[in-house]
Amino acid sequence: MKTLIIRLGAIGDLIFIPPVLKALKEGGDQVGLVCKPHGRAVFYGSGLMDRLHVWSQEDEAEASGKSGGEDIFESIRAIAHKKYGSGYDRILSLDNIIENHYLWPTRRTAVVGRSQNGTWVCQREDHSPWERGERPFRYDNYYEVMLTAAGLGAPSRPEPVWRVLPRERSWAAKFRRKNGLVKRRLAVFQLTGSGPTKAWPYWPHLARALLRAAPDLRIVTLGVQADQLLEWDWADLDPRIVPLASRQTVVGGGYKNSWNRLRREVALIEAADLFVGPDSSTLHCAGGMDTPKVGLMTICHSKNLLTHYRNCVGIQSRAPCSPCGKLTVNCKRGALTGAILCMEMIEPGLVLKASLKALGGRCDDSGKEKEIGWEKKGREKNRSSEGF
Repeated sequence: MKTLIIRLGAIGDLIFIPPVLKALKEGGDQVGLVCKPHGRAVFYGSGLMDRLHVWSQEDEAEASGKSGGEDIFESIRAIAHKKYGSGYDRILSLDNIIENHYLWPTRRTAVVGRSQNGTWVCQREDHSPWERGERPFRYDNYYEVMLTAAGLGAPSRPEPVWRVLPRERSWAAKFRRKNGLVKRRLAVFQLTGSGPTKAWPYWPHLARALLRAAPDLRIVTLGVQADQLLEWDWADLDPRIVPLASRQTVVGGGYKNSWNRLRREVALIEAADLFVGPDSSTLHCAGGMDTPKVGLMTICHSKNLLTHYRNCVGIQSRAPCSPCGKLTVNCKRGALTGAILCMEMIEPGLVLKASLKALGGRCDDSGKEKEIGWEKKGREKNRSSEGF
């Protein structure tokens, strides 16, 4: 049987799809996927599909125009069926399974017209249904939700699938040699995610505390160039910190740079002894790796995302509004740092404690904040040949 999967969204959203693709392939299906261009970075070398269809800007504009302020997901399904559905026996749209059911996109509740610069705009922002008291926040695991929606059931461990390619491992090894990181324990910090609700203000405090406790440790910071503005003086903080966020040219070349940066960052995480970061694409891409991970959770709960990740502990914000399930930037600011309140209320002490335990061993697979168990464990490599 030939099956076409439709799943747009950001890189982190696409990470929920590999268990579905894997189950279909193991069942003997020929699988195609419709996704946005950055999906190539996620699925390159995975071997999980037979064909990838790229959802273009023209497709996006057509879907927005047809929706006319109504359900844009219906327009997406219609266009994908028309343009890419030929030759497939069945089409599974997984593009609205989490959105509007588990998360609430308050920034795009309606498409109502065009602004002067030609972009689609919204004239209102709705509160989430759980904020209005209509239903409680849902703690279902998103990987299990996707598998159930595809009619495949939920296996005991639907972990993400990411394949680090040999040339990416070679780059990570070269990067460590070049920056004096060989025979040193390595921690990788992802400074931000897709918005201010994923920008933690206490990175300098965590870095100083970790380096005092573990003098042999080296830290690499990931992010975009704008992350230099996170009130952190990169050059003067400590020579044991390598600010890769401000040195994007170091990952240039090869296949497209936008792919290259993400894939090489994940290769570096695979070789690290610790990863700390918010709900971000790098955290989810590394979910199936043995590298110990500490996830900083705000919008979603650890149960939504981290339950099936290997060696991963979630630190949930203690803000009364977290988890909120709202994809919005109109949030309260904290009084201490000026950061978004939910991020400000992730205590540095809890993150430090989890990080120090990770550097002393491997986390068990509970994924729970209060039940942290650690054990020595060998690293398992994810290997694959190149190509789809």
